[in-house]
Amino acid sequence: SLRSGRAYFEDFYAGELKQEPGGRFVFTYDKAYLEAYLPDIAFTLPRSGDPYISEAGLHPFFDNLVAEGCQSWSGAAWRRSSQPHGAQMERELRINWPVLVEEAVRRRRKMNLTQRQLAALAKVSTPTISRFEQAEKNVQLSSVLAILESLGMTDTRTLTFTAREYRYASDEGVTFYAQDGLRRIKCKISREALDDHFSDRGRLRAEDAFLKYRRDIEGVARRKYLTGEIEPDGSILIRTLEFV
Repeated sequence: SLRSGRAYFEDFYAGELKQEPGGRFVFTYDKAYLEAYLPDIAFTLPRSGDPYISEAGLHPFFDNLVAEGCQSWSGAAWRRSSQPHGAQMERELRINWPVLVEEAVRRRRKMNLTQRQLAALAKVSTPTISRFEQAEKNVQLSSVLAILESLGMTDTRTLTFTAREYRYASDEGVTFYAQDGLRRIKCKISREALDDHFSDRGRLRAEDAFLKYRRDIEGVARRKYLTGEIEPDGSILIRTLEFV
């Protein structure tokens, strides 16, 4: 029979993992989670509206969790803490819920808005504003996003990868390009990072590893760009230490 499991960040439902006919595994982020002010559940699973498909067993992130104690993942509910999990510490975007709420309240007051006025702007109920400002965690993510957008607390920047061109140099790695509006962004992943983390345990050459895992690598580049981890020349460089 087919199996499925639910993934959470803290108490927030993040998405569903399913095993499809033929044995492949598919993880899909929940739409409301994508619209909220919350982080990726894993460095290798950057937030995306597209499903993450693994043809050869569980995705590494979930496989590691199984190895660390979950004997059967059918019906499992994985919860990723904001604290580093296990030996593989990932550099994650994290939020502190009380601090976020405190800043939202500060901004509302600075804008001279009552709770009722903010509710009208965000198109939510006044009780929802009240529960949010009391840092309750049962507020719908779509409502949280609407509140934060009304207060100017969301980041609408993005980085797209429409150009398929890339350049491979055996001693340096792969250079590829992204777009932020009209601005072209040079991105690069080192040969060491490709060999250490995307070579399928040495079975893939560096260039083939890039082509197979390009979407994952682009997700890492997007994340570095949006968090300001940019080289002095404005480019993005992905090193092997990004995954330690």
